[in-house]
Amino acid sequence: MVSRYRRRLANSFSIFSGAFIFSIMAASIFAPANLSNADVLIFDVSDEGYTASVSATSQLDLELTSTPTGTLATTSDTINIVTNNPEGYKLYVSMDNAIDYASDKPGNALYKDGTSTSTSYIAPSSSSISSPAALGTNEWGFNTVDDSTFAAVPLKSNPEIISTSDSATTAEGDDLDIYYGVNVTSALPSGYYSGVINYSVLADYSQETADSAGIYPNSITTETSTLQSTDITISTNFYTNRTFENTDITVTVGESGQEQTCTIKEVSTSEGHLEARCTLPSFTYNAEGTYTYPVTLSIPEYSKTYTNTLTIKYELPNFWTITTMQQMTPEICATVYTPTNAVSMTDTNIITLERYNNGDYTVTSDNSSPLVPERTLLDDRDADGTGTKKSYKVRKLADGNCWMVDNLEYDLLALYNNGKRGIGSRNDGSTFEMTDENLAARVGYYTTTANARNYVINPNTKPLTNITRYSYLGDVTGQTEYYYNWTAATAGQGSQRDATDGVSIDGSICPAGWRLPTNYNDTTNQNISWGALTNAYLGITHYTAAATDYQILEQYPISLYRAGFVDSGSQGNAASGDYWSPTANDDFYGHNLYYYASYVDAQSFGDKYDGLQLRCVASR
Repeated sequence: MVSRYRRRLANSFSIFSGAFIFSIMAASIFAPANLSNADVLIFDVSDEGYTASVSATSQLDLELTSTPTGTLATTSDTINIVTNNPEGYKLYVSMDNAIDYASDKPGNALYKDGTSTSTSYIAPSSSSISSPAALGTNEWGFNTVDDSTFAAVPLKSNPEIISTSDSATTAEGDDLDIYYGVNVTSALPSGYYSGVINYSVLADYSQETADSAGIYPNSITTETSTLQSTDITISTNFYTNRTFENTDITVTVGESGQEQTCTIKEVSTSEGHLEARCTLPSFTYNAEGTYTYPVTLSIPEYSKTYTNTLTIKYELPNFWTITTMQQMTPEICATVYTPTNAVSMTDTNIITLERYNNGDYTVTSDNSSPLVPERTLLDDRDADGTGTKKSYKVRKLADGNCWMVDNLEYDLLALYNNGKRGIGSRNDGSTFEMTDENLAARVGYYTTTANARNYVINPNTKPLTNITRYSYLGDVTGQTEYYYNWTAATAGQGSQRDATDGVSIDGSICPAGWRLPTNYNDTTNQNISWGALTNAYLGITHYTAAATDYQILEQYPISLYRAGFVDSGSQGNAASGDYWSPTANDDFYGHNLYYYASYVDAQSFGDKYDGLQLRCVASR
């Protein structure tokens, strides 16, 4: 006996399996074979110790000699049921000998040599327990009264109750006599025919519903209108040490009359209680919202049903739910509040919505505490060839766009040294590998004498360490900065000599869904330009010599800073801020944002060979 105890009342079960063997005598005698030994399983799960058990003879042997007209033989057994449950018990009977059987090979037949693959078997009675009848030719059956009528033992998929009690038994238990009959003719081949009959007793405790934690997860959020290939686990208070197959239980999802099957993938009783993992049916939604579905797990063999509910939330992704740079889109950026153009030397007067607990997006009347949406998102690309992934702070700014407010740190040199190439993205969000072929012909420096080209990793396209950078918050030394020449910044799509003035390149090393901010001269993309950003905060789209305007770019929430540029492998003019756009000025120059202590130029341009810093803006 195996007992398992839990803190509350649950269900008690016992299963007995016994073999029923017939030997038919003809020209020779086939000795009976023991196909199954009794296996008494006790399921005890209550503090009160309510138990239930059933036992019977482990094997019944019956020998007979068939005749042309039919021979009827009978035998009997006594089933003993014991329970201390004051509400009594239910005794079930069932059998299923065949693994894969069709209608002509029933699971409740007696098969020759004890295997369902045999072509010879004794068919079950065509009569039911409620209406037993005399056995037909080559049929067998059972009954609980000693007479000449018999019924088929029901299949495991639909067990039937043959005895009940509404009170606890004595210590000796209740006895129930079972009678078996068989009627065979000499047309049946000689040999032994057998089948395993299962007797199951259920302590008749009425609580049958799984608790509220019985479905994991019990709430699923989907950002796509079709939910599919999602698994859930249903945990029941059906405690057992019996092994169940996937076909022994069913799980449905949906209201009555609209149920769909949750496909069983695994059934486990290793922890004592029955759990099932299944794949949900496909659900398609036309509108965002919260949907609740009843989930029903059934154990037909015991007429047990466990119910609970599953919640599915269909929500389009928004600024607060995404976790990676690649998930961002202009539509997602638009789901969040656009801040004012207020700036501050520190972030103490700029409240980021990520830290604003009550979700009130209202700006104070004097703009003393403007709200700025802010997230930290992961770029899910390998950033250096070792599997390292970088995270970047992202804010929605006053121009209505979502911007990186950290400089891009995508290490093309380390990727190359580790045998990998950078992953570029196009303006539609698609990605491509920066292959040797498209880089070798375009990236590098240009000299008028040799028209030389170097590979993408040239002295001006690499990280530099121990550099000096400036901001309105103070000078910061010893930093590492990543610099890119214009062709590397455009992921090898922009050449030094084949671009036309004002043309923006469709490609960058920004994460998918992001791109370099354009020059304002690119009339198609003015809204995602450096000019649009400076216009929102400075009121200019091109140039200003106002003494303090450059400081605004370095304050919160824009947080740009000056780390100069790289020329011939060395940091140059570290007091300037230089950020590429994908817009060409002519064959040799590209547009960029350039600012210094005395002016800001959102439509500046510089040598495509120089290494500049990068910021990306969400656009697709």
